[in-house]
Amino acid sequence: MDTEATKECGADAEQDDGGVTLHTGSEHSIRAFIGIRVSHAGHLVEALLDDRELQQTPVRWSMTENLHVTLAFLGEVEGEALRRLWPEVCAAVKRLRSFPVGFTTPKLFPSPENPRIVALEVDDQRGQLMGLRRALMQACQQAGMPVDERSFRPHMSLGRIRPPLLRGQVATLALALQERGWPVVEPFLAQHVSLFRSDLFPDGARYVELGRAALAGRAGRA
Repeated sequence: MDTEATKECGADAEQDDGGVTLHTGSEHSIRAFIGIRVSHAGHLVEALLDDRELQQTPVRWSMTENLHVTLAFLGEVEGEALRRLWPEVCAAVKRLRSFPVGFTTPKLFPSPENPRIVALEVDDQRGQLMGLRRALMQACQQAGMPVDERSFRPHMSLGRIRPPLLRGQVATLALALQERGWPVVEPFLAQHVSLFRSDLFPDGARYVELGRAALAGRAGRA
């Protein structure tokens, strides 16, 4: 039988279903990550989708409701482990103040020579996003959860490149990204982090927001 537990952080945490619902038991493990949802970048994805030249490239563009910046990828996690983690996340983020997040222009990522996605990198000159990432990594460690220690380059994925990518297609894609006057994604105030469940489907993943943990100094809805 399924059992459920509800977790939420902060008196001002906003969640339609009243918090984070987690299913316990190994048979109910989920693919999860912690990140920041970006809800105002859909116009850029629509412009990329409408570009005739880009339509000839093997890129599967992101759904606007999936746009986000990943801070901690958790992998396949059981509900019990998430229940141990969530209070640690709440305690970690409430000690940090909200901060602005800005983006670069679209580019091939992680490099033009070996691109896997089209992305916007985060402009984190003051290191505040990296500070949030470190706090979340410490929360994971305190909860006894393994974390991905690979080099972290914060970005928002706009589309995934489907292999094989031919050399001519790389050049076409790179040139289009560099030369077009793409819509700007304006900076926004990072006011909370979200716990997401990643559901995999043949046409791509769907990211379901399970709950939010607010940073300090939150000034209204993001």
